[in-house]
Amino acid sequence: MKGLTVNGLQFTASHHRSHHLSSTVHRTPYTVNNRRGVTLIEALITLIIAGIAFFGLAVPFVAERAFWGSGKAQAESQRDAEMGLRAIARVARQSISYEITPSGVNSSQIRFHSSAGVGACFKGGPNFPGNVNQLSMYDESCIGAGPGGVPAAVLIDGNRSKVRNFSVTEITDDRIVRIRLEVTHEAIVGSGRQEDEVLETEIFLRNGT
Repeated sequence: MKGLTVNGLQFTASHHRSHHLSSTVHRTPYTVNNRRGVTLIEALITLIIAGIAFFGLAVPFVAERAFWGSGKAQAESQRDAEMGLRAIARVARQSISYEITPSGVNSSQIRFHSSAGVGACFKGGPNFPGNVNQLSMYDESCIGAGPGGVPAAVLIDGNRSKVRNFSVTEITDDRIVRIRLEVTHEAIVGSGRQEDEVLETEIFLRNGT
């Protein structure tokens, strides 16, 4: 220890040494390969969860779509059959007489006559050449227009809905007639499963003799 005298005063300087303790920290090396492995696992788990959720939602969605398609086809078939019978009933109520001509199994032709000569003829069923599975309306001659006998109107086209049975039965001569119309449609497109709609009614000829 050394001293210093200035103007009779003595100063003493002391030196202190600081000792620092060093510590060693052990760290796990961070590598790109470790991070990549975690990412792949996370992606795999995410894909599995997404797949489970997708299939869980897809099953009821497909079932609901099929049910909706079946209901739509049924409604269209019923509408076609009802419109066909309404057309026949409208003509019949204004007619004075009718003629029934069976045309093979489940197929019939009925001709309505009116006093004004504006009657009509209806053909339906699976056995009419050129009109298979259809319900068609003609003029009173039942021949149709042109060389091919084109009908005045096709009430059921034989594609979306098909006429399986068009039966006409006389109840009272020129007064009451019974009509049975069976229409089939594919329940679900591509399934091959067919469903039938059956309508039957008795029509009164108000002007019948």
